[in-house]
Formats: sequence, structure tokens, C-alpha cells
Amino acid sequence: MIRPTLLALAASALAVLPASAARPSYADLMSLRSACKTDIAALCSGTARGHGQLAQCVADHASQLSAGCHDALTSFQQKRAAASSLDTD
Repeated sequence: MIRPTLLALAASALAVLPASAARPSYADLMSLRSACKTDIAALCSGTARGHGQLAQCVADHASQLSAGCHDALTSFQQKRAAASSLDTD
């Protein structure tokens, strides 16, 4: 079962992507969760899950994210963008 935190983290990463982008793989989501769980616990622990609130918290604290979390989010977004561009070819 995918935990709510994982889903919220995925929503954070997806918030800046077009709706037509391909779905993330489970491995990509787990990598993102692993890289960012400490950041979310430290920066967004009081944030309610759902309705984009966690995504907004992560965006609000983007400059405070660890290098590992930032890199994982960037990689995740690049993979999504590449997959999306393949869908339009």
C-alpha cells in the first residue's frame, strides 16, 4: 500500500507538471520519498495532507530543501517532462 506521505510527495512533484505528462513509476516515487522524507518531516510536519497543501509547503520551502531532495525532485520532473515530450511525438 502506498502511504499518504508518498502520495502527497508525488503530488508535490507533479504540481508543476502538465496534466498530460506520463504517470511516474513506483521506483521513481520511492526514490523521491527516500530523498525527501526528512525534509518534509522537518519543514512541513504540521501541514495537512490533501488539496495540494503539502505541495505548496514544499514549494514554499524550496530554498531550504536538502541537496538530495532538490536533486531528486529535479530528476523526477525531468523524467516526467521527457516522457511527456515522447507522448506528443
